[in-house]
Amino acid sequence: MTAGGTYVLSGPTRTMIVASPPGTPTAAWSSDATGGSGTVEITSATAGRIMGTFTATLIAVFGNATGSMTVSGSFNLGGYF
Repeated sequence: MTAGGTYVLSGPTRTMIVASPPGTPTAAWSSDATGGSGTVEITSATAGRIMGTFTATLIAVFGNATGSMTVSGSFNLGGYF
């Protein structure tokens, strides 16, 4: 993901995983499981910053994770050099 556009989450190259607690997960959800989906939209990409939004439906895949999880948000990475 190096330029503006909408990218579909599809494994194994683009996935979203949420694990709880960080470091030693006792539960995990993934967009790469059957029924999972999502997109990442890059709204701005420069040498020092990348910005955009994401949305995904994550499916339980590990430990005591149950049901699906919907996540969404925005990101602004970089520019702090």
